[in-house]
Amino acid sequence: MKSILPTGNYPEALEIIKNLFTFPREKMELMIRDFQEEMHKGLAGTESQFKMIPTYMPLPTGNEKGYSLAIDMGGTNLRVMIVKLSGKQATPEIILSSKRELSRREMDTDAQTLFAVIAREIQKLLLQLELLNRKNNNIGSIEEVGFTFSYPVKMVNRNSGIIVALSKELAAKDLLGQDPFVLLFQALTALPVQTQLYPLSALKAAALLNDTVTELIYGAYLKNNEDSDYQCRIGGIIGTGYNFALLLDTNAILKFKEAEYPSRQMIVNIEAGNFDAASLPKTIFDQWVDQKSLKPGFYRLEKMVAGNYLGRITAWILKELIQTDNLFNANSDIIEKINNFTCVHMSLLEANYPGNQEKARELLKELGISPVMDEELSIIHEITTLVSTRAAYIAAASVAAIVLFIDPKLEQKHTIALDGSVFGKYPGYKAKMLVTLHQLLGNKAEQIKLEYISDGSGIGAAIAAKC
Repeated sequence: MKSILPTGNYPEALEIIKNLFTFPREKMELMIRDFQEEMHKGLAGTESQFKMIPTYMPLPTGNEKGYSLAIDMGGTNLRVMIVKLSGKQATPEIILSSKRELSRREMDTDAQTLFAVIAREIQKLLLQLELLNRKNNNIGSIEEVGFTFSYPVKMVNRNSGIIVALSKELAAKDLLGQDPFVLLFQALTALPVQTQLYPLSALKAAALLNDTVTELIYGAYLKNNEDSDYQCRIGGIIGTGYNFALLLDTNAILKFKEAEYPSRQMIVNIEAGNFDAASLPKTIFDQWVDQKSLKPGFYRLEKMVAGNYLGRITAWILKELIQTDNLFNANSDIIEKINNFTCVHMSLLEANYPGNQEKARELLKELGISPVMDEELSIIHEITTLVSTRAAYIAAASVAAIVLFIDPKLEQKHTIALDGSVFGKYPGYKAKMLVTLHQLLGNKAEQIKLEYISDGSGIGAAIAAKC
């Protein structure tokens, strides 16, 4: 394939890359229009890129009390925690928690393998809780389970749903068409050892949720009190993956026909990462990343903004610069090492350049890329900045689209509850999103607060279990 970059002329190559990664305001406004159009179609039940999944969940009241078990499975991490809720104005307390990384084998083999891992983690935590309770004797019963399963699920009711698609590189094919809670309780039943004080048989499926839904629930629990002007009706994740959820009146969810739902409002999971339109500023590098992913053609927006893909985009650009003699003197030995460049490296590089160039060099040396001259370090920094800045612009445009969908004239004040490593930890990411919102909305952007609320996918699940 012929390169789009010139040979041995980095200034010209940089201008080409800059033009590719530019996202002007008029394009953002077109993206907002296209984004909202897909939201309308998804709510109507017609063919859409957005599933707009009714979750059967309202917002919390803030009066939720008691102990619950929360499971958070998203990306490559699994967390299990016991959370105590004490009602309004009281910060939720994590009594015990465990966290482990899921291996590729566990995520790729089959459903039984994956859910056996989750069941064992629950068992270990309840055994720890039993030991703790024998010392303190003050921890109540554990029955309700809130399960954050951060993959597309078609909800049947608040605690049951069918897995309809895989994302974030989860590849165990027999998950499709199955109910996560059914798989979980099958795995729990298969365990040979039961705790005495907290028997697995006492656990009840209370709430099945997406991480964006739990983030919104936790944000509302913290922010939606009488003293706050900025109400939380939107939650999102900008981390390994990318998605948003929002609160809507049930009459706006045209495809939702169930009369027995007790509330006038419901949280809807957009599955926003699947957006794709001509207004999305895709490049040849995005196409290469998409083609090499597990699901080519799907989740195009997620593949442009999520941490799982930003390092891959940057790596493709750097490899192309090497191959066209614009970086590292066309040293082909470095190309394979560049494949290990991740969003974490991007973030640390931007945090340490230009202030701490030696630290930046050490990061590259860990990848086997050494020595790195001043000009080469500057080039790598320029490329990472272009990729991360475009991601922040796209994220901001999607936030604007969702806020304007529920409040077209921006007459209300909004807290957007956000979690995820990219939003929370990437240097300058939030600031770039805020600048973009001001470019799009002018002074009315002051009506929007972007709040980093961590642990939403865990604590939010615990709150939902008690709703």
